[in-house]
Amino acid sequence: MCPSTGFVSHRQLNRQLLIRFLNLLFSQLYLTLAPRVAQDKPILVLQSGQHIRCREFIFKYLLSKNGLQNQVNLDFSIPNANIAAALISDKIEFALVPEPFATVAQTKSPQVKRILNIQAEYEKLTEKTFPMTLLVANADFAKNNKKLIKKIAALYAKSNEWTVKNPKEAGILAEKANLGLKAAVAEKSIPNANFIWQDSLTAKKQIESILSVFLQEAPQSIGGKLPDDDFYFSLK
Repeated sequence: MCPSTGFVSHRQLNRQLLIRFLNLLFSQLYLTLAPRVAQDKPILVLQSGQHIRCREFIFKYLLSKNGLQNQVNLDFSIPNANIAAALISDKIEFALVPEPFATVAQTKSPQVKRILNIQAEYEKLTEKTFPMTLLVANADFAKNNKKLIKKIAALYAKSNEWTVKNPKEAGILAEKANLGLKAAVAEKSIPNANFIWQDSLTAKKQIESILSVFLQEAPQSIGGKLPDDDFYFSLK
């Protein structure tokens, strides 16, 4: 789940069902451009759905810091799976998409261009990167099954490392697992995806940085405050 969803779940569930943030995965987010460039106020398309709010808040933050908050309209009407086709057909001109969808669009049309690496732009402003995905667990389960949790986390880390080092083989497995990607597309996507696996305590400052953006853009999205220390689960 995305960072804001993980923290809201942590705050809203009752004490017996609290979750703990175990690990996170950094990955890449791109602004892509269709063959035809907009001549008036651009309309930026983001994926439809509740979890897109993470990307929405990040992009609004970048727009604000660059004085562009009133020069872009945001549209949430197109599902991620349809954005590539919409870009290629010129139905839309700009889209904010994560991997592998940026690679999917470029694979289908070389005229589709990546024009901004959102991670890089965020890092210029904050000197930090932001995670795209969290692994969380029920608090009581994590506390009572720490060896199992550590084993699961270690296997995730090993899997992530293997994927980064072996994109061709990983692509074949992605297709076999019916993840909606052809092996060749997955292979091309992995080097662009910036897969970095970190434990929660190592990534605490990164999490607090991005949640501070959510707190600024929409305080209710994370319950009006940053998480306490008990949100972060130690694997030591």
